[in-house]
Amino acid sequence: MWNCLKCSPLMFWLAECADVRDDLLVASEYQAEQATVINPKDGDPHGTMMRCAIPWSIVRDAILTAPVPAWDDNAELEAMDAFERLTTKVCAYRPLGLWLTV
Repeated sequence: MWNCLKCSPLMFWLAECADVRDDLLVASEYQAEQATVINPKDGDPHGTMMRCAIPWSIVRDAILTAPVPAWDDNAELEAMDAFERLTTKVCAYRPLGLWLTV
């Protein structure tokens, strides 16, 4: 999927969440800025340029070597609160939340 993405912010967020090294994040930020000069909206060449700075192998290795986060007992409650805030703004999402009540 990484090789199909064309959204610089999403790619940066995923790499950052995977705990990719800071120097690579800085390089990807530069690539995203350069892609915006070529095309101000997401699409070509955003994904290609981001992958030049951070190929999938780097993201994969960061994910696989990252420590497992500790379980947060409040995570489910926080997710429910976030879902409630979202569905008060966009009622069409409410049916999608049925899985939260299981």
